[in-house]
Amino acid sequence: AVDLSWHLTTQERPDEAEPLAREALRRAYEIDDPEVLDIALTNLAFIHRWTGRYAAAESLLHESLEVVERIYGTGHPSYAISLGQLASVHTFQKNYEEAESCYRRSLEIQRRTLGGDHHEVGTTLNNIAGLLRDTGRYDEAESLSGDAIRIYRESLGPDHSWVAIALGNHAALLERMGSFA
Repeated sequence: AVDLSWHLTTQERPDEAEPLAREALRRAYEIDDPEVLDIALTNLAFIHRWTGRYAAAESLLHESLEVVERIYGTGHPSYAISLGQLASVHTFQKNYEEAESCYRRSLEIQRRTLGGDHHEVGTTLNNIAGLLRDTGRYDEAESLSGDAIRIYRESLGPDHSWVAIALGNHAALLERMGSFA
């Protein structure tokens, strides 16, 4: 149910995905497996975020963070991923201060556990750069965006789709800054 609900959501069919995700979450509570529970919570939160129900997504992601903390502690890469997902919801809510705090905590954990040149670090830098762009902090955004592009190129290769996404984000930033060079 979890995999199918995720597939349906990414295929822009959240109305079909949500009942499956709710069923997966119900079962995850029944079997008392924290890792399965985390996945089920995150998938349902993703559906809520996708459909604009940010408060519900935030609540589920806070529960997911608690589950991940019980399993791995707060210094684990999985905790960093959960923080990033919560930051995403805060960004959609335009709660930029909370979003930035979550992203920066996530970045700190990722750098410490995965190394500074890991592609997940690039993703978090790219997300922070987008947040800074949206809040008018262009110079800092430009630096982080450039770092994300470099990390993606070095860790994933120059032809990876994430490099293209980061370059597009960087171009949008330069456009906002009035720099077209």
